Amino acid sequence: MEGIDLVRAIDLAQRALRSDPEPRTAARIHVILSEAHRWRGELAHARTAARAAMDLAVEDTGPWYEAVSQLAYASIFDR
Repeated sequence: MEGIDLVRAIDLAQRALRSDPEPRTAARIHVILSEAHRWRGELAHARTAARAAMDLAVEDTGPWYEAVSQLAYASIFDR
């Protein structure tokens, strides 16, 4: 994400998810995936990834709030 290579970020996130990470790690990966899709304007994908992150993250933790934030951003700009 820091290099603004969104295609690569999405590819690496999807590869990481295929390795069956533990739920906390998977939640963080889904947040990255959501953000990358949002920046590409792929808002439906961004919302899907954000919801997956919320489902996996422990409520009221940093990753959960990051997922909520990504979901809100992807929902606000999808008009």
